[in-house]
Amino acid sequence: MNYKILFYIFFIFALFQKTAFTDEININSSKIKVLEEGNIVTALNVKANIPSKKIEIEGDKSIYDKKNSKLTIINNVKFFDNLKNIYLEGEKVIYNQLTDLVKTFGKTFIRIEDKYYIYSNDLNYDRKLQKIYTDKETIIKDKKQNVFNLEDNFVFDINTEIVS
Repeated sequence: MNYKILFYIFFIFALFQKTAFTDEININSSKIKVLEEGNIVTALNVKANIPSKKIEIEGDKSIYDKKNSKLTIINNVKFFDNLKNIYLEGEKVIYNQLTDLVKTFGKTFIRIEDKYYIYSNDLNYDRKLQKIYTDKETIIKDKKQNVFNLEDNFVFDINTEIVS
């Protein structure tokens, strides 16, 4: 009987521990600073990758907040989602590891599988739901030379390739 209780306690502990861990981020940089007892890592001329998510990110400056599992890349940002063949360029990008959400600030360009080209500002890319959305004016071009000018908000479903 005691073994069953210990087994259940161990199982519950293992279950919660696994969900508390975030994926490893590898940061390559010419200059790295570790601040606040290792909770903040800043870097210049950074190339970061998250192997388990197949993500690569480049930019002039990065700030990684370990407590909140957020990686902020500033200036000349290039974001590669090698899982879905999505390329993103922006002025500032924040990637939240816990929610798997990419948020851009300022002018943003996204290329999806060499089929769709999105030009906008302040976009959100939800990797879990496979949706890109914003409430800003947006231009979407496709490989057939179709051009869609969206004045307000839109949601692009990557899986179904439908804009709403």
